[in-house]
Amino acid sequence: MNEKPKVELLPHEVLERLDTLKNKKERIDFIKANNSYALGTFLQLNYNDSIKLDLPEGKPPYSPDKCPPGLQYVTTRNAVRSLGDLVVSSRMPRMRKETTFVTICENLHEKDAEILWRAKDGKISDIYPKATKALIKEALPKLNI
Repeated sequence: MNEKPKVELLPHEVLERLDTLKNKKERIDFIKANNSYALGTFLQLNYNDSIKLDLPEGKPPYSPDKCPPGLQYVTTRNAVRSLGDLVVSSRMPRMRKETTFVTICENLHEKDAEILWRAKDGKISDIYPKATKALIKEALPKLNI
């Protein structure tokens, strides 16, 4: 009974693989099996219209992390936890929100950072066209989107 623990895929790994799957059932099953805190956070940010970050639109000025996937200094889960401080209703000064967002992006794998800044603008499907709102809603009905 020495089962290996399941390795959690990074959000970009899930979305890249999702885009290669041939049919809707495979995509739904894959998303269900590989959902994570970070992926769910990115998808909610992208598809939930009531979540708005107090940040300028577009790519922020950050230096992408070039580490191989999974070797970042900060885990993806921990990096995205502070996104709640960046919403419009937060009392944090806007300049600090922007610098915090840049720091988050720099702590993520470069592909996950791109997903994050696209998600804040609702544009994940620009790079992952099969990750539609309808598919995500069906696969993850408890996700608030």
